[in-house]
Formats: sequence, structure tokens, C-alpha cells
Amino acid sequence: MPAVAYLVSQHPALSHAFITQEIRALEDRGWTVQRYSVRPPDPEHLTLAPVAAEARRTTVLRGAVGAGALALLRAAVRSPHATASMSRNALRVVRPHGGRAVGVRALALAVATRASYLLQAAVLAERLDASAVRHVHVHFANNAAEVARLACGWLTAAGRPTSYSLTLHSMAMHGLRHRPDDDWPDGGALRWGPLADKVRGAAFTACISEFCRQRAREVLDGLSADLPIVHMGVDVGRFSPSPAETTGGEPADPAVLLFVGRWAEEKGTGALLDAVDQLLDEGLDLRLLVAGDGPLRDTLKARVSGSSRLSPAVELLGPVANDALPDLYRGADLLCLPSTVEGVPVVLMEAMASGLPVVSTRIDGIPELVEDQVSGLLCTPGDHSGLVSAIRDLLQAPERRARMGAAARARVLDAFDSSREVVRLEERLRAAADA
Repeated sequence: MPAVAYLVSQHPALSHAFITQEIRALEDRGWTVQRYSVRPPDPEHLTLAPVAAEARRTTVLRGAVGAGALALLRAAVRSPHATASMSRNALRVVRPHGGRAVGVRALALAVATRASYLLQAAVLAERLDASAVRHVHVHFANNAAEVARLACGWLTAAGRPTSYSLTLHSMAMHGLRHRPDDDWPDGGALRWGPLADKVRGAAFTACISEFCRQRAREVLDGLSADLPIVHMGVDVGRFSPSPAETTGGEPADPAVLLFVGRWAEEKGTGALLDAVDQLLDEGLDLRLLVAGDGPLRDTLKARVSGSSRLSPAVELLGPVANDALPDLYRGADLLCLPSTVEGVPVVLMEAMASGLPVVSTRIDGIPELVEDQVSGLLCTPGDHSGLVSAIRDLLQAPERRARMGAAARARVLDAFDSSREVVRLEERLRAAADA
């Protein structure tokens, strides 16, 4: 039976439910999957049964300093040379691009952070060494990828070859935004280590979009790396339109606008409330449902409760389990995700597979999923009038929404069906594990 370990910076997480779905898809295909997380899940989300169940199957690496220190000591006894090499590698702090000065406080924090990675890597290496797993897959090339790089490097140097692979999402999380003159290496290099080091050491680095792959090639110029495209995908059986209803009659009022995602600045939640506020002021009859959670929770609650116009029309649903999402999509007329930073949002795939047209932004890999004017409407990030116009146009045109919703589902069926994408990933994982 093939085996693999999954390592994520935080698992399970509501905003990364697609990782859980990917793991389960591999298990359905006969894989044994060990789950590891750098940090524990948000405690308030453990009230959701699916999240709690996944958390019980996940080993958290951060927090047990004593356990990490003991694991590092045992590693040193077993293989002093490999442990010394891993320690030097872990504590190596790379200065930002251009040799800019780094403050003493920032440097001290980076060293302390990377020391914690060393302890986490020691724990991970020890657990992998005691199992049959010879390959680790990491989503997001951040701190989790650095822990995997260190752990696999130690195991290989100690005579137990172990490899890792990456799924690279938005390049923005590494400090690279959308302008070609943005600084590089990445903003996280001081703590996480350079992206190039992690990609160079990986058996393969899957990119979730062509945009992601092109940007990776630009910034990793000269680095020979295997960069296949493996889309994130959705279960098109679970996420499907409502059964056909009897035709005739007027559409239900008010129209339902839906947001699903992390309540964070980069997801455009504030911009969405601004747009809805204007549309309500114009007299448009609509409801906005906001599902999710995040750092802007208190801000959004205060904004809605403090507005006589927003409070009757906006419902902050809070965290919603993935199992409940299909019905949420089926009850909506339109999904809006006005992000300023993205990869290719799985939320858009879920909504589109459910037959919903979408309004989103023209950034990163989103245009590879959403064809403007066909399966949804795309606007420029930060364009308030464009966002308002897109929402207004679709909420007032039910027949156009229906056409776009059908095209949206067809697009997901064609290129973002998880049952096909997991086969592509499985082929890569099997080759890496058997190498």
C-alpha cells in the first residue's frame, strides 16, 4: 500500500479544506496518509465535527519544545554528522535581496524562529523514521516546506533516503505581488528560507495554475526544476446545482449574494461591504451571506451592526463546515470574491460547480478558471465602481445568471474535477516515493 505524509503550516483549517479533500481522495485510492501540522487548528473551529475529526488524526509539531529537544538529542546520537549539518542549515539566516540591512530585533526573531523549525524537523524526522513513509508532500512553500526540507535532508544524510514535494499556490505569499519590478527573493526568506532552496530540494513542485508556473520560472531564473501543473479541484458530484425546479413564476426576493472565505483584508471583505452598502442605498433588494472566519471578525461585526442599512441585509454566518457548503451555494444567486491576493480559489470552483456565476478579480490564476463575461464577471482589484456594477448587473439579470452558471459548471467539469486532478498528483507522488 503506497504511503505519504502531508505537512501543512496549519491543518486542518477551514480556509484550506481542499487539502483535507485531497488527502481523503488519496485514501480512497488506497494510500496511507500521515497528517502533520506545524501549528494546531484554531480552537473555535474544533466545534465543527469534521474539523475535530481531522484534527484527531493530525500530529502537531510546534509547541512541545522538550519533545523537540529530546528528538534532536537522539538524532545527534544516531548521526552526529547529519544532525550538525541540519542544525547549521536550519540556523542559517538569509538576508533579504539586495543585502538590505536587517535590524537586530528582526535578526534575533528570525534565528529564534528557525531554531523552532530545527526542533520541529527533528520531531518529524523521528516519526517518519519510525514509519514506512519515504515521501512528504507540503502545501504552500512556507515554514512547513522548510521543516520538511530539513527533516528529509537529515533522514537522507543519516542513510534513510526520504524526499519531499511541494504544491505552490500564490506567489504573493512569498512577497511577490503582481508587478514585475517587485523585490525578490521573497519577503519570508529571512524566516522561511529562500523559495529557491525549497524548490531546488524538492522531488517536484506542483503549480496550481499556469500563471503560478510562469511567475515561478521568472523568479527562479536559471533553476532547473520540475514544475508540473496540478490544479486544485472539487468533487463535482457533491458540488452540483439544485435539481431542476418547476419553471414559471417570479424569482425569489431578495436576491442572495454569497461570500465564502477567510475574513481578511486580502479577501476583499471590506470592499464587498462597501459595494453592498451602495447597492442597498440604490434600492436594490438583496441579502448578503458571509461565511467564514478570520482576523477581521470583530471589524466586520462592528461594521454590520453599526449600520442601519447593512444590519438588516447582511448575515455573518461565521465558520461553516465543508459538508454544509453545497446547500449554501445552492441557496444563493451569485458568489462574490473580490480578493486582492489569490492563487486559484477553490471557493470559486465550488460555487461554479454548483451552477453559480461568480464575480471576482482579474489577478493571478483566476482568469484561468473564470472566463470574463462567460462564466462570471472579473474586475480590477480595488475598483469599487467596477465591483458595484458587476454585482448589480448580474443580480438584476436572472436569465444571464443562469447562462453563466451553466458555463461555470462546464468549465469546472472540464479542467477542475478533483477525481482527475488527484490522479495527476498521485502519479507524481508514486514516482517520488518509489525513487
